[in-house]
Amino acid sequence: GINAEYMGVGGCTNLKDKDLVSKSDPYVQLKYGFFKKVKTTVLSDNLNPVFNEELVLDNLYHPERRKLKIKVYDSDTIHDDKLGKASIKLRDLVVGPNEFKITVGHRHFKPSICTFTLTPIGWGLGKENTNPSLDYDDDSWDHEENWPENWDEDDVNDDPNEL
Repeated sequence: GINAEYMGVGGCTNLKDKDLVSKSDPYVQLKYGFFKKVKTTVLSDNLNPVFNEELVLDNLYHPERRKLKIKVYDSDTIHDDKLGKASIKLRDLVVGPNEFKITVGHRHFKPSICTFTLTPIGWGLGKENTNPSLDYDDDSWDHEENWPENWDEDDVNDDPNEL
């Protein structure tokens, strides 16, 4: 069958402010493997964006063995700044909608949280999952010396401008 995933991106709260003059211009990028990337529209001057968008990743190869990488960026003219990131182990998703509130970073010692709904099509566990595995990634992962020995190679060269 066809393996696909529908991702409803609700919104985020308490995002970092990376701009000097105004507030961040956030968007959310979803990445599956090396080549599958989708992103929301950019919401200008907003630290608590409400996207309410549905993104689709289709033709997924063995999704039960992979992670979905979620990254939040501040859109800028020259270079987009990372506001936060997290990942979700797809093997833990159940058939039907899966609701998530994910910590993607921190601002002023409070968590930056994004809400998502993931709906696997053609795959997923048949029973209700009450504790999906979420992996919080902080900024320490930006530096090669902090990568674990078994680092995931699709974290490398992840430039949001290459969509």
